[in-house]
Amino acid sequence: MTTNREVAARRTKGFGTSIFSEITALANAHGAVNLGQGFPDFEAPAFVKEAARRHIAEDRNQYAASPGLPRLRQELVADWRRRHGDVVAPYDPDGEVTVGDSDAIIEYLRRRYRLPIDGGLSDGQRNLDLLVRRTLDDLYWQMSWSRWGDDRFWPAFRDALLSAHPAIAAASLEAAREYNRLRYRYQGIGRYEPAQVYERGIANLRVVADLIGTTGFVFGSEPSSIDAAIYGFVANIHFYDIETPLKRYVKSRPQLVRHCLDMHGRTAQRRPPVQAHGPGAAQGAPP
Repeated sequence: MTTNREVAARRTKGFGTSIFSEITALANAHGAVNLGQGFPDFEAPAFVKEAARRHIAEDRNQYAASPGLPRLRQELVADWRRRHGDVVAPYDPDGEVTVGDSDAIIEYLRRRYRLPIDGGLSDGQRNLDLLVRRTLDDLYWQMSWSRWGDDRFWPAFRDALLSAHPAIAAASLEAAREYNRLRYRYQGIGRYEPAQVYERGIANLRVVADLIGTTGFVFGSEPSSIDAAIYGFVANIHFYDIETPLKRYVKSRPQLVRHCLDMHGRTAQRRPPVQAHGPGAAQGAPP
């Protein structure tokens, strides 16, 4: 006599097939190229197999950290400096490429060095901080497009980059511009008319200007990390030598200029001298 007996535990009933199995089934059904899993049709190089055996023997059975191992990061920094001098990007807070996003940089420094900045913010202020950062995230695209995407300002931007970094080939910059053109289209800003791009950017700047006020900083008499974030964007517009509509708007709002200069003075007191590398270089590399 046979009985139907459940083999799997009831708590696992909600688990379906993996995404890899689903993609493979779809690829097989439609005759598509399967990018969900790797199906190499060639032998792996001998040194890769040997490295795999060695790591298994040494019990290295975890994924590497997302930024890469310290040795790899140090080699990347060394190679970057050989090619480009002391201008290192993404940011290397401790002599190794660690983080490349401004929010991640602040969080890294806060955790590693136990910085007290933002420690006294209320829940409401932290929520406003997040909303302003998302506004700045959007402003990035209009700033970047004004330099790489706007045909009126691209020649001046290109010439400034070539003057500051003569080792860069003009053809490489054109390739980078085409890459950015695709990024803008996929992000959405590249589908706008120029006037619409700047209208959106100015709307973002208007919100920031109204928030800052005529004195002090966003949350009081002392700056917090959101002031640093705002400064990073506004300085890259205010100190930029090309008169884009974004720069004209910044100049028209005394709050933005006052805040930018106040923050600039504070950072100048703490940073070592740097060699200028073209328009806006001392304030930060253009997006």
